[in-house]
Amino acid sequence: MDDPDLEHAIREIPGLRSRISLVYFYMMCGSEQHVKPDRMVVSFLERTLDRRIHNREVGPLLTGAAFLLHDL
Repeated sequence: MDDPDLEHAIREIPGLRSRISLVYFYMMCGSEQHVKPDRMVVSFLERTLDRRIHNREVGPLLTGAAFLLHDL
């Protein structure tokens, strides 16, 4: 999924030009490494962390939280 040629080909599909759409496409294909930064997830993170969250922070923040919570 980190192949630039594949990403380019997917982005040529109507409706999948944005980064968010591409990430959602990967999720629907079964990727466990992608998180769609939808408004509900971003809102939760902003309330929890008491700061603005950029869409590119969502994946690393949730992945980090899942890693920390995994062994509890």
